Amino acid sequence: KGLLIDATYGRKTRAVLVMDSGQIVLSAIQPETVAHRLVQYDVDEDTVES
Repeated sequence: KGLLIDATYGRKTRAVLVMDSGQIVLSAIQPETVAHRLVQYDVDEDTVES
């Protein structure tokens, strides 16, 4: 079904993201970095809409 996305590119898994769609994403970056990027993306998106 394609519910697991491995975005580690062979590196050690450091974060597992569970998406609203039910997909699971494996990431090689720290959870704090993922959170910071999501917040920054949200801020940038709000700036573009204004």
